Amino acid sequence: MSLLSQLTTDERQVTPHLQDEVPPDTTDFEVAWEVPRDGTVEGVRVWAVPGSEDALEIRPVVRRDQGPDRAEDLPLPTYGDGEQFITGEPDGDPYHTSQPVEQGDHIVVKTTNTSADYAYRFRVLPYVDYAGGLSRYLGGVM
Repeated sequence: MSLLSQLTTDERQVTPHLQDEVPPDTTDFEVAWEVPRDGTVEGVRVWAVPGSEDALEIRPVVRRDQGPDRAEDLPLPTYGDGEQFITGEPDGDPYHTSQPVEQGDHIVVKTTNTSADYAYRFRVLPYVDYAGGLSRYLGGVM
């Protein structure tokens, strides 16, 4: 398991640290964290080590079981420019999302390393709000 740690700012928010090293010439390498209760993924921050350039493709998703041997991957974030993954040495780049999650869903980081020679590390920090994002709206009203 490559869940390094978990930041908890209070009882309704959590930021799991999903990170690992992807071996050379590896496709569909995954790191996952199980969501303990219903909430909303409000954002994701992504890092990759310098030197990975376009070799490391990072794709955070929410994986929701759809029955025996079936699951649906919902992209985190959604890409408006036709891209299917994050690449190019992100350095804590924030991606804003508003993806509902349910207890038992998994936040999965799917990676591919196209380099035949080098392993590369990545880190992804999803921000999960168990209040379902309601604090954004209530804070603006109060």
